Amino acid sequence: MDKGMNFFYILSGPLGYVMEWIYKLLPSYGWDIIIFTLLINIVKIPLQLSQQKSMAKMSAFQPMMMEIQTKYKDKPEKQQEEMLKLQQDYGYNPTAGCVPMLLNFLVMFGVIGVVYNPLERIFHISAAALTAAGEALTASGVAFTAITRDTNIIAQVVAGNGGVLGCFSAEQIATITEFSQHMNFLGIDLTRIPKLGLSLDIVLPLLSVIRYLRLALPALIVLTEVLPSLSYTMNE
Repeated sequence: MDKGMNFFYILSGPLGYVMEWIYKLLPSYGWDIIIFTLLINIVKIPLQLSQQKSMAKMSAFQPMMMEIQTKYKDKPEKQQEEMLKLQQDYGYNPTAGCVPMLLNFLVMFGVIGVVYNPLERIFHISAAALTAAGEALTASGVAFTAITRDTNIIAQVVAGNGGVLGCFSAEQIATITEFSQHMNFLGIDLTRIPKLGLSLDIVLPLLSVIRYLRLALPALIVLTEVLPSLSYTMNE
């Protein structure tokens, strides 16, 4: 992983412990991904609602802000003064929605980091050991990307690749081997190496189940928060 991208995956560590807890309760990686995704989305509801409220306020203030920009287009200082006055009079902060958006962004990358790197995030195998295993994969002629590295390592451990096995302790090999036995989901072998980064026949079934299980959440959001926000916008 590019060092410059590490910041975006800052939540992968703590989210990995959540996924580890789920896996211990239900050792089935396919179902664990679904439960993990649902749990994260439930936790994210307050952030999403806060962002929606901010967007609703922005829609209400947009005409007034545009009016000020048009009226004082040749007087930037006066324009800024009127903008600040508008924000103070109505208690509106245009940057209020940025924090929830950033947190949602970091959570999304954190989830990606956990799902694509289970050996490090869920089972806490050191980055050094996994890097060495990656080098052993390359030496064995196995091509991989940052997305498929862990999947390739698991497959090669099960296949008995001596170079890869030599990178791990006996306990780690046992953990990886046991994990491979819990990666069959609805007849799909999740250890199978996709040819194009993300294989649709693996991803789509998981996303379909998640989609149907989440149908109730948007309805709840609309009933409890969005409609009052829209009413507030119209009244303003």
